[in-house]
Amino acid sequence: FRTFFARADALPIALFLVTYKLGDNMAGTMVNPFLKDLCFSNVELGAAVKTIGIVASMLGSAAAAALTLKLGVGRALWIFGVVQALANLIYAGAALSRAVPLEAAQCAAGLPPLDAATRAWAYAAIAGEQGAQAMASVAQGALLLKVCNRQTAVTQFALLTSLFALGRWGAGLPSGFLVDAQIG
Repeated sequence: FRTFFARADALPIALFLVTYKLGDNMAGTMVNPFLKDLCFSNVELGAAVKTIGIVASMLGSAAAAALTLKLGVGRALWIFGVVQALANLIYAGAALSRAVPLEAAQCAAGLPPLDAATRAWAYAAIAGEQGAQAMASVAQGALLLKVCNRQTAVTQFALLTSLFALGRWGAGLPSGFLVDAQIG
């Protein structure tokens, strides 16, 4: 840890690792509540997120590995970061396709069932988000590998990965409060 922070660029790298996926992590914690508000059942929500999400993550990781080698780590981080942010906008299509109030409590109160268009938008949003997250994570992992000192690479990689996890953990805490403040 001391070896890494002896670098002149250690603090900017550490801050980057904590904040690179901050917005995406905040949005990601709200996916399940959002899908519940669209009136997805728990079974359908779990099946869609896990099945579509895993396939999209695998495809995104494979694509990112090839593209990161071609583009270089710096360009890949920028491009995949933008793709990651834009992918979350697909959820807006899912929200707009549902012409009823988006409130899970009202789903059992007689709202019309989910239609094919809303399902398609939601599935596309899940795939886009998970694929883009995987792409950004691959590029971020490549950055970690690039900045680790060869003599202490395993320890530094583990510590830097923990910094990345700190950003993911910290992003989830305020997201629900921000949604409540926006709605209320």
